Amino acid sequence: MDQSLQSLLERMNELENKNRRLARQSIHLKRLVGVCVVGVALAVSLGATNANHSVVLEDPGTGKRIIDMVTTPSGAAGFQVWDRNGRRRILLGTNDAFQPGLTMWDEQGRQRILIGINNESQAHVTLWDANGVVKAR
Repeated sequence: MDQSLQSLLERMNELENKNRRLARQSIHLKRLVGVCVVGVALAVSLGATNANHSVVLEDPGTGKRIIDMVTTPSGAAGFQVWDRNGRRRILLGTNDAFQPGLTMWDEQGRQRILIGINNESQAHVTLWDANGVVKAR
């Protein structure tokens, strides 16, 4: 078989395999997003009772929480993702003024990234280094 044709067939097979992997990953991501949306909706509805509430999803193997969906009496809501060591790594939600934000922590629990909209509807991004020094705003 011609070398260029063989090379083309190998590349097509490689791309088909990558496409199948991406399709499987997409299904898992859609399931996770669906669980999060349902959980946040439930947490928000529970928040109507004017008390703090949370819905916790635990890893069935370890019993450790992996996602924690919370509300506050003021109506803020969001979800947090926890690592296998019990450290919060991601918080995605709204503040008391219903402005969205995303915060990420490193493996040692240090805040590293904050992306959001403040109460004046201004976008902001803050990045910290491993020592807690602001590197970008």
